[in-house]
Amino acid sequence: MTKKYGFLLETEQQYNEAAARYETIKNATAEGEHQEKLLLVHLIANYEEKNWDLPDVDSVETIKIRMRDFGYKAAD
Repeated sequence: MTKKYGFLLETEQQYNEAAARYETIKNATAEGEHQEKLLLVHLIANYEEKNWDLPDVDSVETIKIRMRDFGYKAAD
């Protein structure tokens, strides 16, 4: 692991650094980088959950939007 992380991302700068590192290693397969990737996903999700006010999403509507994005119809 090339960088040590605490148990929390407390600032936007820490969040941005973690997100940038994740982008760098997201396709990594080496065990150390894979473990770091799992930690980063957890830390990033935790930060977003606590700091971003995301609207509730209707799952059916989300599926309809994605189907439309990919050109699928209900019959597909």
